[in-house]
Formats: sequence, structure tokens, C-alpha cells
Amino acid sequence: MNLHIISTFIIYTVLVFVLTYYFNLFASKTEYTRSELSNIVPQLGIMLSKIYANYSLLGLTGIMLFSGIAGNLIPSISSSAIVNSCLLCLIFYFTGPRLAVYFEQTRVTISDNTLDNIQIFFVRYYRYILLGFNSGFASKIMYNWAVLEIISFLWLVINVFIITALSVLILRDDIFHNL
Repeated sequence: MNLHIISTFIIYTVLVFVLTYYFNLFASKTEYTRSELSNIVPQLGIMLSKIYANYSLLGLTGIMLFSGIAGNLIPSISSSAIVNSCLLCLIFYFTGPRLAVYFEQTRVTISDNTLDNIQIFFVRYYRYILLGFNSGFASKIMYNWAVLEIISFLWLVINVFIITALSVLILRDDIFHNL
């Protein structure tokens, strides 16, 4: 990974947090104060404190980076439009929660088995695994458009819009509905 992809990953992830705040604000209220609309930095701090109250900072950072790298590698495989589309993100968005529920229902509480530990880890952090994957995937297809020129701008816009919408829904569900 180069510096362009890493900086795009970070900026895109911050943008997803900002869009999540505004999406939740507009979906939950009909009247807004000037402070709610303009003071985004304290609101982001509140959102992050809600997240870090339930998860460790080091764990979330590692998960986001690891899944971001995984998401970044997929569009590197081929220059095909299907590989550089949001199809895989959509599949993970719909199967991730179902898989987490399945793992939760079949979970063994005390075990030395590595597979059981991976399942417990996935159940706890699947939203941020998906978020990191989506951010890495989006940053790579942006790179594929801007630098490698293997996808068209319209294809980029459509796919990044869908990936962003999925990421906002994932974050909104965790920050504002589960906590």
C-alpha cells in the first residue's frame, strides 16, 4: 500500500463518521440548532467516546487496519468492473450480521479452540470489520480510478456512494441504536 491509499483510507473513514452523524441527526429530528449543524468536532468526540466505551482503542484500530488492508487487496486482483464494484461489500453487509447471529447462537462460552475464539471475536467486532473492509475497498477503487485509470468516473461514483451508504448504516446501527 502506498501513501495515497493510506491517506484516502483515513480521510474516507473520517468522512463516513461525519456523514453518520448528519444522517442520524436528519433522520431523528425535524428541527435543528445551529450548534448541531456546525459543531461537528465535539459531536465526533461524543460518537468516538460511545464506541470506545464498549471497545478497546487498540483493538478497534487493529481491526480497522487489518480489514482495511483486506478490502484494499480485493480490487488489486483484477481490473474487471465486477471486482471493482461494491458487490462484495453488499454481500458482506447482508451476510455479516446473519453470520454474527449464527455464531452467537452456537457459541461455546469456554473453549481453548482457536475457531471458537475467532467466532467470539467476529461476533463482537463484525461491524468494525465490515467498516474497515468498506473503507479499504472504497479507497482502493478511488485509487484505481484516479491513478491507474481502470474504472470510469461514473462507475466509481455509483460504487463509492453505495459503499458509503452501507458504512453509514453500519456505524449508525452501532453508535446510535445499540448503545
